[in-house]
Amino acid sequence: MNNFPRMTLIVSPTEQAQKAGAELRRRYHWVEPQDADVIVALGGDGFMLQTLHEMLGRKAPLPVYGMNLGTVGFMMNGFETVGLPDRLAQADHPASAVHGGRDCRRRGDHLSGDQRSLAAEGDPAGRED
Repeated sequence: MNNFPRMTLIVSPTEQAQKAGAELRRRYHWVEPQDADVIVALGGDGFMLQTLHEMLGRKAPLPVYGMNLGTVGFMMNGFETVGLPDRLAQADHPASAVHGGRDCRRRGDHLSGDQRSLAAEGDPAGRED
């Protein structure tokens, strides 16, 4: 298990995500991205992909914990305001992986997973500096 004491919040520009972001800002302590151990991203899959792409340019990419406030949310966790630090602590997040957490399994025709966390590391084309 991992513990992320320092969180930074990034929020999609959609109205729904902005309202949810305001609620989370009131509930938890947030730090600037350069001081964070994890990014909490509110939005949809496109916003998550954009955030991961931005992480590729960082010398030390951070894990990104996405909460769905978009349409599909295939790569995202459900949005909940309570228990966020506990959810982060339980999330698996090996670098260079997109995966479900401990409760990821097939249920009927739907892939469901709790505590999904994504991390991006290195150049996706395999180039080295």
